Amino acid sequence: MDIGLTVGMAAAAFFACAWWASTYSYDYAAGAPIDPKSQIRLLRQENIEGRKTRYSLVPIAVKDLPNTHYTALSYTWGSASGQRHNFELRPGKERLGQRVRITENLRDFLEVYKSNTAPGTSDLIYVDALCINQEDMEERSQQVLLMHQVYSHANKTIVWLGRGKPDVNVSLANLHRGLASNNRYLPSDYKTAIQDICNQKYWERLWVVQECLLSGNTEIWYRKNSFLWRDIDMLVQQCDIARPGRYNRWTMEMKARNIFDAKRELYSQFTGTFGLTMKDAIRRFGRQKCSDGRDHVYALLGIIKDLAIDVRYDAEWSFEKMIEQVLRQVLKEICDDPTTVVGKEMEDFRRFVEFMQNEVPLSGADARSLGFEASKINKEMLDPVS
Repeated sequence: MDIGLTVGMAAAAFFACAWWASTYSYDYAAGAPIDPKSQIRLLRQENIEGRKTRYSLVPIAVKDLPNTHYTALSYTWGSASGQRHNFELRPGKERLGQRVRITENLRDFLEVYKSNTAPGTSDLIYVDALCINQEDMEERSQQVLLMHQVYSHANKTIVWLGRGKPDVNVSLANLHRGLASNNRYLPSDYKTAIQDICNQKYWERLWVVQECLLSGNTEIWYRKNSFLWRDIDMLVQQCDIARPGRYNRWTMEMKARNIFDAKRELYSQFTGTFGLTMKDAIRRFGRQKCSDGRDHVYALLGIIKDLAIDVRYDAEWSFEKMIEQVLRQVLKEICDDPTTVVGKEMEDFRRFVEFMQNEVPLSGADARSLGFEASKINKEMLDPVS
């Protein structure tokens, strides 16, 4: 297995989940104990006819995931200051549940998911916010290393865009009916629905890139409508949603188009795997948003190949230490021997640094660290130490 895939997915759950750590009261050790190096938890939803839906956590060995029928969720967590709601998890076989707090976006998804399942059924779902004990730092650090297996073995990954605005419900419903019909017709207002799908905030977040690219069977859920990824991908192209360009100001639609294009082009190119260089991955997805400056690299490690330099997920690394390793990796990709860099290669390196300074949304402190490390490496290239 490509270590980049594993490490890249590792950082995703770790940083995305950090701000939730103090909200849990569920006893993971008693209710659903696991070996965090070789097991994960899945959320079991039991729809008991005439009774309240029951939720519990089920330990599963990673080696058994290929033979386990489950769904993985890809979604945005939302603001740390946003409204949260009570959610009841039942530990083990106990009759009484324990309460945890979940974000509004996750609550909305679980309600829609429940409404789409029949009474008397039991489903398994991977939801990182609930399946990892956020208060256990050791467990978190081990569990996030398993995210690649989780998403690659899922029978289905659901991209949840949220409830959205009521005023587009008609066009979404029309599109859903048209694509689901035997004739597969397109309603007259289908472009309105596609544009709305591509303008959801989900597409601007960096962590979702890997989840989209690394998942096989993928569906897009928006409000109460579900669509096959390939259908929306086809319509995004057909509607001529603006392609990202070098000199464009990137809109939300462009970021969505970029992910759709990448999943189609890269999956085909690498026959089911991904292998971008560090330079190309940051150039393609560096404009996406994330809450921690280090995530601009950590969130992409899963689709980067052949790391010649020690660029790895490490929660203890500062942005300055990380960006130095990144720049040295990029230089290695441009020129195998940095002590013999010629004019064109130096220009390529300079342009990459300029891209990061001008296009990647870094904080002031992180931007200064980038400039400092780039200057240091430039000086080494001009005056290499023998």
